[in-house]
Amino acid sequence: MGHKKTLLCDCGQSHLVDTPQAGSILLCHCGEKIQVPTLREIAQLPDAAATEEKAHSTPRRWTRTQGLFFAVGAASLLLAGGTATALFANLPPVQLPGRAGQIATLDSQLDTLGPKDTLELWRFYQSAPETMVGIAQKTQLIQKRRETYTIMAWGIGLTGVALGVVLIAFSLRSSKPRNRTAGP
Repeated sequence: MGHKKTLLCDCGQSHLVDTPQAGSILLCHCGEKIQVPTLREIAQLPDAAATEEKAHSTPRRWTRTQGLFFAVGAASLLLAGGTATALFANLPPVQLPGRAGQIATLDSQLDTLGPKDTLELWRFYQSAPETMVGIAQKTQLIQKRRETYTIMAWGIGLTGVALGVVLIAFSLRSSKPRNRTAGP
């Protein structure tokens, strides 16, 4: 057997050929039929070892598609992370603001209140009965709003991270054709 040589297809795929294959026809993975040159022309082809060494020594550049995948993936990660962080940072307050919130907290703990706190709650009930109307609904609304914000933050965050990781993974995939040894 002679020295292996590199024969390129029009699609960029490289095939390893040897002198016994001179004059035969190879079928590339792209479907193209490649005529293997004669013995004299095979000798003119670049050595497979030199081609392989050169391919490993030159840095590989990204294609436009890989760059786009990476950019969109990184942007997705950053936007999703920022949006989720903003939603978590801006959660509605746990209770109603001001005196109504304090009273709502006391009201929810009515069974465990001491005499002083119970008296304060009773005085508030007497002084502002209209404030107590709807406190339970307002508190539930705040809790539902907090739950919605939390679910949205997790959903946006996880979806964005998953999308970003998938796109970045696609960008890192090698688009460089691999050498294939051509059959006899």
